[in-house]
Formats: sequence, C-alpha cells, structure tokens
Amino acid sequence: MIPKNNAKNILYLSYNDGSDMRINKEVTTLSKFALVDFMGIGECQTNCFINITSVQKIFWTNANRKTVRGNLKYFSKAIWLLVTKKYHSIHVINETQLFILWPLLFIQKNVVVDVFDSIFLKKNYSGNKLQRIKQILYWPAKTIIVTDQNRYNLLPDSLKFKTNILPNYPFKFNQKSLKSTSNELTIIYFGWIGSKRGTETILRILDTGLPVKIIMAGWLADEESKQLIKHKNVTWYGTVSQAEAFQLAQAGNYILCVYAPIHENNINASPNKIFDAIQLQKPLIINREIVISKFVEDEEIGYILPKYSENNWMDIVLDLSKLKDSYTFKPSLIETYTWENVANKLLESHHL
Repeated sequence: MIPKNNAKNILYLSYNDGSDMRINKEVTTLSKFALVDFMGIGECQTNCFINITSVQKIFWTNANRKTVRGNLKYFSKAIWLLVTKKYHSIHVINETQLFILWPLLFIQKNVVVDVFDSIFLKKNYSGNKLQRIKQILYWPAKTIIVTDQNRYNLLPDSLKFKTNILPNYPFKFNQKSLKSTSNELTIIYFGWIGSKRGTETILRILDTGLPVKIIMAGWLADEESKQLIKHKNVTWYGTVSQAEAFQLAQAGNYILCVYAPIHENNINASPNKIFDAIQLQKPLIINREIVISKFVEDEEIGYILPKYSENNWMDIVLDLSKLKDSYTFKPSLIETYTWENVANKLLESHHL
C-alpha cells in the first residue's frame, strides 16, 4: 500500500463504465505508484472492473452517457473535482472530454490525454488537416498518448513533440494455452460489438449454413448485434473482464478482428485483440484493408480476408476450418507484446 503522506494523486477521467481493457490496465498500473481517483459513468456499476481496493476513490455517475442528463451529471462532477482539488496529474480518455473540460484543464499542472478512439480520424481529418484546431484543443495537454507508431504518424507535426506511444498490449498470460476441443469451427467475437466491427461478418459466416459456433462477449452497440446474440449458433456471455475473456477464448479456434474500412479510425485501428491473440496463441481473422493486417500476415498469426465484404464466404469458412490448427506463435512474440514491457511509458507520462 502507498503511504498516503508520500503519494502523488491522479484524477482518471474515463468517460467509460470501467469495463474497457485499456482503462483497467492503466488504472492498475497507476494505482501502484499513486493515489488514483477514478471517474466512471454507466447504468450498472457491476461492469466496472476497476479494483476498488487499489484506487483511492471511485466517483461514479449512475447514468447513460448517451443522454444529456448523463453527460450533465458526469461533467458536473468532473468540473467540481478539477476546480476544488489539486492533482499531481489528470488522465483524460479521448477527445470528447477535451472539448467539454478544455478551459478547466489549465487549472491543473500535468494533463495526459490518451487517444485511442479519435474523433478526427473518424471524420478523416488525419495528419495536418485542421492542424490549428487540433493545436488549440490539445493545448492543455502536457503529454499525448497514442497506441502505435502508425497513429503517431497520423498526428499533426506540431503535436508530435509531446506525444508518447503506449501500445495496447495485454498483461502476460501465464497459463498454458489450450486448443479447442470442439469439432465445429469456433470463432471468438469479443469487445465492442457493432455492425461494422464484426457483426456483419459473423452474419455472413452463419448464412453459409456450415457448422460454426460463435462465442460472444462485450458491449452491444446496435440493434443488429442485439439480434445476433439470439442466434442458435451463438453463445452470449455479456460484459466480461479481460481475465474472463481469456478463459472463454480458450474454447475458440480464431479471434475475430475485422473493421469496415469506412473511415481512418477503422483503417488505422490498433486493436488489443491482435496482442490478446498472441498471448492466447489463437489465430486472428482480419481484413486486408486494415493497416495492422500487414503485421498479422508477416508474422503468420491469422487468416487475412481479401476484403471486409464481397467475399466468397462458403470458401472462406471451409478454409478457416481446414487451417484452424496450422498456426504457430513464436516465443519471441509472446514475450515481447505484453503490458509489463511497456507500462513504464505510462508512468513516464505521469512523471511517476
């Protein structure tokens, strides 16, 4: 336990219900070296996987963040904390909070902005497009964090000097990876579950009529995905922690990791699923339009779909079944891509 009289205090503004894997890793790491106040929002605190014994306090907003009422409650509380308390540093997730809290962040000395779901990339404004607006928006930030070199390259040149790369690696998986015992092709579909991030692909696979099982867990983003979990070939586990997801994934042959190439945020995705797959030694299914698919192909750790759509799905499912036990994972990959190897980048950003 950190002695309270010596510890630095950090306000972690998640704008999330605490179930996000990256947020959990960051809070776990920061809590070892500082007293962390965690701010969360959600309709059910059960999904908040933040270890309440490791943080100093959880400031919870019991509301839907997609509603005006929910946002008013969350940001009123955030404003109160920023105005009334002095923190060693503030950790801000993504740009939405920057837009709303911008003037108040100047009150605090060290602001770290962690961008893994960029508004600008969703609108296809990468690099030096809207550079002046980005400079102003990020002005309160002493440090910007992005997930990989590719996303670093997509920042405006004027912000790169204060940007660190903190990859989306998982904690090292210290158990033996198990092979699926099912004769049927079994696909793991975890994470943010939406039409353009996997649901359309799963429906095309199921429409082939071939024997395929789907194991699903995560956050349902649209009506199409809510209907998918009712399919007879789908087993739905709700929102689970990373440890639980890893255990469920042991029963699968592949981890689905597809993104519709509809904007730069998807095309330049930096999914934790890539590195989860390495730890679990489970091959991925990924579409070629995504930049990181080149890494998957080079390392031979997954099946590359020719396109996000317009594929011969019957042949693809037969291919997946035939190749499911043919992938191997180099020990060097498993040892390299772990959170333990990069967590110091987070500590450096907070001057801990």
